[in-house]
Amino acid sequence: MLEHLRKTDCQPHIALLDICMPEQDGIRLAQSMKQYAPFCQIIFLSSYLSYATEVYETEHIYFILKSQLHQRIGPALHQALTALGDRSVQITAQKDGSTHVIALQDVLYLERNLRKTKVITQQGVFLPLIKGRLRDIWVNYLLIILFVFAAVLSFFL
Repeated sequence: MLEHLRKTDCQPHIALLDICMPEQDGIRLAQSMKQYAPFCQIIFLSSYLSYATEVYETEHIYFILKSQLHQRIGPALHQALTALGDRSVQITAQKDGSTHVIALQDVLYLERNLRKTKVITQQGVFLPLIKGRLRDIWVNYLLIILFVFAAVLSFFL
């Protein structure tokens, strides 16, 4: 995961990290991640309550026991999104040959005509740099909003 952050300059906003992982524990991973993504909100997961005090070795937003995941994930994500505030999402798009960064809250709507998607703001019409079907574009925007590391399951959302 750290190698991916180094190579891509990715800035995840929220990371769900299991504390017990094969190569590196989630607490050490979170400390390293903060070097590359200082605004990333860390949510720790564990099956063991004994780790609850160890998570305070690094900045984090929430600790969830896996047995309580269904009850706690909603409040944890809400707290993480609230902590992100206005820093959370920006869309890179083009207008008149130049690249612009648009805050998500400035987007009025997306317009789709055949295979072309437009980002409509009060400042005008922009073409997103993410190409593809509208559903794929929304998936990518959601990834920007919530880039979740699920170390135990070894997949990215």
